[in-house]
Amino acid sequence: MSGTARGTGLRTIFSIFLGMMLNAFIGIGAYTFHPPPKEFDQEIRKLNQREQEIREAGQSDEWTAEER
Repeated sequence: MSGTARGTGLRTIFSIFLGMMLNAFIGIGAYTFHPPPKEFDQEIRKLNQREQEIREAGQSDEWTAEER
């Protein structure tokens, strides 16, 4: 009886591990051959700069409702 339960647990763990490995393999392969588009890089940089400016502008209690 305990051998069957142990085998079932190992199969479950192996299935989860195999699924994670396949997911990583497919994800890395897709990213390698089909990288994300570069068209949004400039917009992302601008948004990151704007976010940093807002963080450095002051403390949250100093902000007005419009600034928040």
